[in-house]
Amino acid sequence: VDCVHAGATLNPDKCEFGKTKLKFLGHLIDESGIHADPEKTSAIVEMRPPGNVSELRRFMGMVNQLGKFTPNLAELTQPLRELLAKKSTWLWGPSQNKAFSQVKAELAQPTTLALYDVRATTKISADASSYGLGAVLLHVRSL
Repeated sequence: VDCVHAGATLNPDKCEFGKTKLKFLGHLIDESGIHADPEKTSAIVEMRPPGNVSELRRFMGMVNQLGKFTPNLAELTQPLRELLAKKSTWLWGPSQNKAFSQVKAELAQPTTLALYDVRATTKISADASSYGLGAVLLHVRSL
């Protein structure tokens, strides 16, 4: 797309040309796919267990931003989200500690998302349960 015809203006001081990797909105994009920004994942991995609801909300906000890189995130975070319910009393127990550790372990080695291929057949898969819902756009590839 020609930027002039699209009505876009580029600032040369903010442009980088000839790069093989690009950081964009918390993602690292290269020829192999879309990756979670290592700075964001390491910030989560290094966090201490939250001591109150405010700290848990902060953790969950960071995790949800990278949720697309973590399969079954709703299932993994269920014990944590229970503490965020309005009528919940703060009680950090073994199930929350396990969930916290599992989420951090998943984000320590996040999934790489494939780049969209307009030539590939696509499929949408969706699922829902009493505590979460999700959908994924898949490429159907012949081997």
